[in-house]
Amino acid sequence: MNVEDFAAGFVRFDNGAALSLECSWLLNIKEREYQRIVLCGTEAGAEWPELAVYGETAGSLTDAKLAFPDDRVDGHHTELLEFALAVMKGDPSPVPPEESLIVLRILDGLYRSYETGREVEV
Repeated sequence: MNVEDFAAGFVRFDNGAALSLECSWLLNIKEREYQRIVLCGTEAGAEWPELAVYGETAGSLTDAKLAFPDDRVDGHHTELLEFALAVMKGDPSPVPPEESLIVLRILDGLYRSYETGREVEV
């Protein structure tokens, strides 16, 4: 194949936040599909798709599950549906184009970093 089947990157933001990402579309793993997001903050953390929030309150660890009215609907399906509805109704995109441009700039930066073997500023 002449496309990457695995990529990893690390992004530092001006506000001190950091993003570590890994993605693959042809990884040799047991699961047919595996998607996971883990957020780690200074006061709490969260995991998706479990919709779990972990933290500490008054010296005790906390572990909470978030509940949504219909947890049977896949988040990606909902995202596509909301975009299609906005197009059909002539409403603005649920994700503003400016935010998509930021993502594209970060991805371009990751590719430039790979090509130069150095950290690049976006």
